[in-house]
Amino acid sequence: MHYFMERILQTRLQEKLDQLKKSTKPEPISSDGCGILDLDPRYLNRDKENPGMLVPPPTDIGLIPNLRFSLSDTNMILRPGDWSREITKRELPCTYIF
Repeated sequence: MHYFMERILQTRLQEKLDQLKKSTKPEPISSDGCGILDLDPRYLNRDKENPGMLVPPPTDIGLIPNLRFSLSDTNMILRPGDWSREITKRELPCTYIF
């Protein structure tokens, strides 16, 4: 039973990934299926210009600072069925005061 359910989920995941590959809207979902659709408001042209910020390469550990800041430029942390935006004191030093 467990194998059967896992197989169904794997098939559905592959279908969704295939749909995303055909889509022109970039989403924070990596090729291994980590992440989920981003329903937040965002600037799609910035996302298309900076795909490495939306789905960072596995070698990225986030040590190089951004010299510009837009919510679409934040690093995404992708997990199975989840994502989050990483905004730290480094990107927005003024938020440390609050």
